[in-house]
Amino acid sequence: MMAADKDQHLPRRHDTLQCTVTSLLRWLQSKYVGSLVFGLALQEPVGNFFNGIMLMIERPIGLGDWVKIGDNVGKVVESNWRSVHLRTRDNNLVVVPNSMLAKGMFINFTGSSPLHKESVKLHFSCDDAPNKVKLVLLEAARRTSGVVSDPPPKSDCTISATPTSNMK
Repeated sequence: MMAADKDQHLPRRHDTLQCTVTSLLRWLQSKYVGSLVFGLALQEPVGNFFNGIMLMIERPIGLGDWVKIGDNVGKVVESNWRSVHLRTRDNNLVVVPNSMLAKGMFINFTGSSPLHKESVKLHFSCDDAPNKVKLVLLEAARRTSGVVSDPPPKSDCTISATPTSNMK
């Protein structure tokens, strides 16, 4: 067998290096894409976890606090690394992700003082005298347990163009 025939059956060093580099690049590409997909899939849970840790360290809300988050008002019944659970006045359970708390604004009614204002809209007939309705509402507020006398309750009246008036 001649030397030229031997060289035909052996892979050339250049071809072997090219195959190795190509294989390596394909392997890195697949790992990169897999890592990217994995990272994107874990972005929200990991964010909720770290937001939960920060909320537990900072403690802007606690169990038993009455809070408003977005359109939801309720009592905090559970707080964990992922979410805060609110029990609404209608006895619904609202689960709020910690990322929503970390990114948005919320109101803690309990905060530094247990006192807070509660507004209630009522509609009454145009046949009823607004001053009389106002007196009845103030008397009802004074007789309601939990309503303090200092500051005293107040009632505001807004007359609208519709057949009913609004009373707060």
